[in-house]
This record gives sequence, C-alpha cells and structure tokens, in this order.
Amino acid sequence: MRAGALAALLALGLAAPAAAQTLQTPVFKAPYRAFGTHEVSGALSFPSGFSVAAEGGYGFGYRQFDLSLRGGFARFSGTGLGTRAMAGVDGRARVVTADQRFPLDGAITAGAAFLTGGSNGVTTFFVPVGLSLGRRFLVENSTVSIVPYVQPVMGLSFQSGNSDVGFSLGFGADVRLNERLDLRVSAGLGDIQGVAFGVAFIR
Repeated sequence: MRAGALAALLALGLAAPAAAQTLQTPVFKAPYRAFGTHEVSGALSFPSGFSVAAEGGYGFGYRQFDLSLRGGFARFSGTGLGTRAMAGVDGRARVVTADQRFPLDGAITAGAAFLTGGSNGVTTFFVPVGLSLGRRFLVENSTVSIVPYVQPVMGLSFQSGNSDVGFSLGFGADVRLNERLDLRVSAGLGDIQGVAFGVAFIR
C-alpha cells in the first residue's frame, strides 16, 4: 500500500506543471527535521522566471511535528518587472517509519503563503501539500549525516478571483555537518524549474 501511494504521487508530479514549495521556490523539505528544538535558516534559489530568490525561516518542533515561519523576496528576470515579496508558514508531520517492508521514512507537509509585488502588483495566496520520502545515512566515524529525499507536492493558488491547481516533484539532500550546522540543496521539475541552496543553524 505504501509503494502504491508513492507511485501515484510520483506520477502526479511528473504529469503536471510544477508548483514548488511553500513560497513557490524550489526549496523542498526532507522527511524529518535536522534540529532538536529550533533552527534559523536561509536559502538562495534560482526559480524559472526569476533571476534570484532569497528567503529566511525560523523553525521549531514538538515531538513528531514542526512548524516554520518563512519570508523573502524574488526578483523577476525581465527588466522592469520588479520584485515579489513572499511570506508564509509550513508544517511537517512524520507519518511513515522505515522498516523491512518499506525502506523510506515519510512525512506529510503543508503550508500557506502570500506572494505579492512585481510590475502588476498582483497578490497570490498559495497552499501546498506534499509527501516527503527519504532516509538518513550516517557517515562512519564522523558527525556527518546525509538525507536524500523526493517530495511530490500539490499546490492550490488563488489570484484575482481565479484558482489553479499545480503539481511539482522536488528532489533534495540535507547534509548535517554537526549538531549546529545543516547544509541543503534541492531542485524542482515542471513549469517552475530551478535549484536552491540553503543553510540552517540548528539547536
């Protein structure tokens, strides 16, 4: 049943346009958090249609749940198109634990964000829901661990009285160097393509 659900979500991600993650940038989430109590993070990404996007976040957790407050901006790639401001919140909850039948850990992710600005000043409300699947690997005789993952995401957007549904497929890896520092890289497939590079200071 787990394998069937994974196959269905991957098919959706490959068959439709990408919506990306909470702030509509290619910053995706591993199936579990790197921090114990909280983190401060930042990411620089290069989404399709934008020259660059920068965002920061503050995350905190409780048991198998964690929340993150996020904000930033994205500059359009065309001359004179301006900059888009972004703010939102997202959450993650573990729902699958790896065992002999299924080798991956999994978490449900969900968020909500406002995106506004640019030359037309249009405001978009975006609600993404996804499933992150991956596994942590420890590097022998070191403090380093690596979490490669895949995250299909469905996003519902509202803009000027209209609504639209999109899908994305994100890939990423979180590299925890020690108890205080986590490095992150991710990429998205679909109409909104791009790569992202991030760092988080964890406690």
